[in-house]
Amino acid sequence: MDARGSPRLHAGGDERTEHAADIVLTLSTLGAVPTIATGWADWSNTRGQARRTGLIHGALNEAAFFLNAGSVVARRRGRRRLGKVLSGGALGLALAGGFLGGQLVYGHGIGVGQTLTRPQG
Repeated sequence: MDARGSPRLHAGGDERTEHAADIVLTLSTLGAVPTIATGWADWSNTRGQARRTGLIHGALNEAAFFLNAGSVVARRRGRRRLGKVLSGGALGLALAGGFLGGQLVYGHGIGVGQTLTRPQG
């Protein structure tokens, strides 16, 4: 805050906005842990091309997770620019992983309660 009680502005925005972004990034990164575990459990019941696609999907999303975890650490150490670069890279990987996730659901019929009962490619 400046002398008038207004948030300090700098190149990335004000302090409150950056603090809120840090909180959201931290919570969403922590929330990804059970999602990763569930994904690997689903993947363990796949076969064929669906298994290969799932492996790449999982690897991309886990790499995104680790980049976001690195971003959280960098931001806490005051290296905001590095943190933003890491989370930007994570976004790109998550987009690619999400595309493959769509392939798994709509192309291979992988889904909750359907993995073993529907044909997979």
